[in-house]
Amino acid sequence: MKIKIVATPPGFAPEDIRKRWVGIVMPTLGKECSREANAGHRLGRQNLGGYKVRGSDAMQCLKTHDPIAYEYWEQFCLEDTVLIFKADVCEEVTD
Repeated sequence: MKIKIVATPPGFAPEDIRKRWVGIVMPTLGKECSREANAGHRLGRQNLGGYKVRGSDAMQCLKTHDPIAYEYWEQFCLEDTVLIFKADVCEEVTD
């Protein structure tokens, strides 16, 4: 399954950077449903129930879609993490 980001995701980054995710289609690992998976996560509980995406997949998609946003996120070394995008800002996409 894939998701498309259809609205600005919440987070700590400046809004103009977060807006740059809109329109990106990424493969997902499924929905997040465990509170433990978000323990210590910077975004806390606001993304519970959201979609999990490998950091490496997200960064590759972002690099192609918006190099400026990619440069911003590159400093956080997201490739080795799993990102969670709030379900409200995502739309499931079928191939």
